[in-house]
Amino acid sequence: CFFFFKQKTAYEISACLVGSEMCIRDRTNVDGVNTIVLKMKTDLERIQIIMKSFDKPLLERERKQMKPLQADDFDQTYKAIIQSKHGNIKSEGSQIHKIVKEIMDTIKIDKKNDKSVNAWKNYQDYINNTVVEGLSNVVQTSLIYINEQLSPAFLKKLDNYLPLFDIRLELGYDDIKYEPAIEEVTHGQSVRNIIKSYILDFYHISTLINRLDTQGVGDYLIEMRDNFDLKYHLSHVTENLDYIEAETEKYRQSFQVYSYLWTSDAKEMFEHFLHEEEEKEVVNQKAAQIAQQAAQEDEIKTLDEGMQMTGQHPLLKGAREFIPSLELFDEHITKMKTIQVEISSIKTPNDIAWIRITSQPLKIALDSKVTNRIKIYTEFLLIQTRVTLKNLVEFVDMIKDGIHLDPSEKPEDNELLMKVMKIISVVKVVEPSTEKIVKRMKEMVSLLKKHNVPMEEEYLNKIDNVYTQFGETVQRVYKVKANILPLQAQEQVNVKKKLEKFQQKVKDFRIEFKETLPFIYDETSGDDKIDQSYELINQWYFKLGEIEKQAKGYNELEILFELEQSGFKDLKDCRQDLRSLKVMWDAVSMITNTYNDWKGKPWKQIKADVLQEQNKMLQTMLKQLPKDVRNLRGYNAIIEKVKNMQTVLPLISSLLSEFMERRHWQQILKLTGKDVDVFSTSCSFADILKMELYRYENQVNEIIDVAQNCLLYTSDAADDLLCVDLGGRRIIKKKK
Repeated sequence: CFFFFKQKTAYEISACLVGSEMCIRDRTNVDGVNTIVLKMKTDLERIQIIMKSFDKPLLERERKQMKPLQADDFDQTYKAIIQSKHGNIKSEGSQIHKIVKEIMDTIKIDKKNDKSVNAWKNYQDYINNTVVEGLSNVVQTSLIYINEQLSPAFLKKLDNYLPLFDIRLELGYDDIKYEPAIEEVTHGQSVRNIIKSYILDFYHISTLINRLDTQGVGDYLIEMRDNFDLKYHLSHVTENLDYIEAETEKYRQSFQVYSYLWTSDAKEMFEHFLHEEEEKEVVNQKAAQIAQQAAQEDEIKTLDEGMQMTGQHPLLKGAREFIPSLELFDEHITKMKTIQVEISSIKTPNDIAWIRITSQPLKIALDSKVTNRIKIYTEFLLIQTRVTLKNLVEFVDMIKDGIHLDPSEKPEDNELLMKVMKIISVVKVVEPSTEKIVKRMKEMVSLLKKHNVPMEEEYLNKIDNVYTQFGETVQRVYKVKANILPLQAQEQVNVKKKLEKFQQKVKDFRIEFKETLPFIYDETSGDDKIDQSYELINQWYFKLGEIEKQAKGYNELEILFELEQSGFKDLKDCRQDLRSLKVMWDAVSMITNTYNDWKGKPWKQIKADVLQEQNKMLQTMLKQLPKDVRNLRGYNAIIEKVKNMQTVLPLISSLLSEFMERRHWQQILKLTGKDVDVFSTSCSFADILKMELYRYENQVNEIIDVAQNCLLYTSDAADDLLCVDLGGRRIIKKKK
């Protein structure tokens, strides 16, 4: 009985311990031995009862709390319950240790007797296994329960089941998100984090009872982690969590159809809508104007010129002249209202297995986004209407104020005549388009009312009243115009005389312009010439601006008094010439500065092939200048300068070769008539350019060819001939 095998019962172990004379001393009374054995058996049963009392799910929903809870509420509700159960397990664990100690004290193990110690150890192991089994059962029961609560297949079998969690679907800064999140997160709270924390609480019970087989040192966490059954149930928990993540993500993705509401800027989209349709509208209106101009060319021309004089259309000041059709506005607004209805019909809450998703926060956010987009369209139309009506009212008041005095009653007041003539001219420009503008206003009001935009009462009547006043005021204007016809005719004569004088002034200006401005350029022009040219161009730029301003004033007078428009072609030619001259001298400046950089270098350090490529780029740039620039007299001189440089650079590349000797250079200097010491270290590229080699391209190439052939001949004959160098000349003698 001193050896313990696992198949023995705790009672058999107890008997072995108590019946051993090596284990129990001074005990000869059989009744006493039986009493101890019965106590050990009873204590063991007590331990088993304690462990069995734990075998309930640590996390269990109560009937009164069966409704879905938000994450925080869920955590607060069940954490307290689990903590209470943890406290009970810890307390009962201490009681188990107390029972074991009482047994040990009763039988008084002889620690010097190995058999006695081993028998006691076997007894401890048996109790220890009982505790491990009990703890494993608790964790397993809890995992089974939570798996049932997370299993879609199990939940379908239940009647009137309510989900565990109630979470919100919201619109974040740049995307839709769950609050709290479903997936595991590093910071903050999520559904998966909560479930994970409860599972950790399940396993935590293995640390609440100290081990019995190590004198209270350590816990049973390793046994729980290594338990195959627990691993199996834990894998099912993971599967269920993965399933809910996938399903809730599908649901979240179903709202991506509205992603444009938060990914695109509403104002930018509206501006794009305006510009895109505006361009189409401009093209259509211009086509209509061209067609109308064919029938009424003179009238249209007068109106266009009048608009140029007055600037923006007076009735559209602060508004857009060209806007998309109101049918398109109506189409966009109606479409967005349809989307609003669609959003409002989204079902909420929506249950996915054990998760209840409340989408109301998202619906509110999306509805707000759509409302804002609708408001951008309606606000635009409302502002257009109010601004245009305000302009019409102000325009009518301006006309009334401008014609309240009749120039025919004060024929000597020329200033009054001019003021009234300007009013008449503006009315002639505005009147033909006013009916169309008023019609557009009324259509905008009707569209805004259709879409329930708050507006002042009787807004359409207000527009009609102002338009009626406009018509009456225009009639008064034409009456005044008829009264001042004699004065207008007299002033026309005066204007024509002034125009004749100004036309002569323009001709004289053009003559002086052509004589003064730097149209000519030659290769001898240096930096001073470039600076002077820029100064002249700048001076005449301001002179031209002054006389153009006067010309514009005369054009306005011609419009006022219905005279034929003067084109002032000479001034237009001056303006074009100024632009062309500026471009030409910019090219001259760039080429001159580039060549000046090259000239300063020692000529023997010149990399002719590199400079040749740069010079080709300059040639290409000159050829691509506008035709007006290429027609200037100075342009050909620039082209010639660059062309000459392109001729010189390959020659210099050859002259730098080793076969060029002093006698060859003497021939070139004689040819060019220049005195340049090409062998001096101070000889620069500028000195070489003074030789004007481009004038003697063929002759220089011949000298280079002769020098090269001479070097090749002496090199080939070196083995058969004696060569003597006398002052740069090679004397070739035959061998004896």
